Amino acid sequence: MLLHNMRAGTEPGTHSPRPKRDPARKLNNYIMEEKKATPGNAKLEREALPIFAHRDEIVNMIKDNLVRLPNSKPQFCIVTGETGSGKTTQVPQFVFDFISPKDLRTRSSSLFARYYDKNQAFRKSAIEILGASALKLEEAKSPSHEDHKLNLVITQPRRVAAIQISRRVASERSQELGREVGYAIRFEDCVGTETRIKYVTDGILVRECLEDRDLGKYNVVILDEAHERSLHTDILFALVKQAVIRRKGALHLIITSATLEIEKFSRYFYDCPVISVSGRCYDVAVLHGTCQKEKRVENSVKAALRIHMTEGRGDILVFLTGFEECEHAVQLCYEKLEKLKSMGKKVPSMMIVPLYGAMQSEEQAMAFEKTPPDCRKVSPFLHRVG
Repeated sequence: MLLHNMRAGTEPGTHSPRPKRDPARKLNNYIMEEKKATPGNAKLEREALPIFAHRDEIVNMIKDNLVRLPNSKPQFCIVTGETGSGKTTQVPQFVFDFISPKDLRTRSSSLFARYYDKNQAFRKSAIEILGASALKLEEAKSPSHEDHKLNLVITQPRRVAAIQISRRVASERSQELGREVGYAIRFEDCVGTETRIKYVTDGILVRECLEDRDLGKYNVVILDEAHERSLHTDILFALVKQAVIRRKGALHLIITSATLEIEKFSRYFYDCPVISVSGRCYDVAVLHGTCQKEKRVENSVKAALRIHMTEGRGDILVFLTGFEECEHAVQLCYEKLEKLKSMGKKVPSMMIVPLYGAMQSEEQAMAFEKTPPDCRKVSPFLHRVG
């Protein structure tokens, strides 16, 4: 994090070296501070989200589609919600809090066993396909209920999102990150034996599918941000679909997205039900300017500084196309701030925090820290990270 405080006279481009810190510990400290600062607000914030009004509808839809009869098509669910609806943080909590493994096992396995007993033709084909030893009918008739909570895995297209969303959910549940709620990204994970809600990048789940094609350690898979249609997400559509079919009701797939070709996806998942949720957007004023292609970074910095010098409170996001441009924007910002200072102008404090995928996780987490009082945060970041 680069902090440039013109009032304190900090030299631009200079900062003390930062010791390496455990990102999970840092995020836990941030969560505890946030809870102390806003006691009881998490519940009110959750209830204010547009998706909260659809909680019972979503839970009932999922429960109604838990069962797959032997000769019927497997069932899936799609939840579409506009930006700001709260689907990414709330749908996993709805599922975790209101659906249990007993719902999955009892409803699916009892119907399967009853149908197995009454239908001789199906019993014969099931033994041929699964093998008598693999059928485990007695276990299906009397399922054990040792686990009282589901194991959920939720995918995110970017590791920044997986970390920050897991942090948010842990905060809402008053839990330390890495216990009930955790995350796993490439070369880093924050999970434990108690973790039941796990946020991962889509690449991590693809790797888990290669190791266990049935995803046996999960009860529910939620593929989030499906509209982005990344390579890994498209692969997961097929892999998880087949895993749901093979596990016969023991695994459930929920697809959540902001904008999606609903009819096409519903057909692919056997005409599954869809719930649409309104979002919570804010008015945006769009102003266009012309500039030469090679000067777009410089003009972006000028626009950010102009807002900083003339507008009221509020942080600034600068969308760029690569990490080189992010670093260039930071350097330009320092140079122009120093130039303004040398001209004798009074410049308010500014906190400059770049953000792009090549950064370490603990460095990315700094972009989400609270802005100090009487200071404005300016974040030049790569558009794919946002």
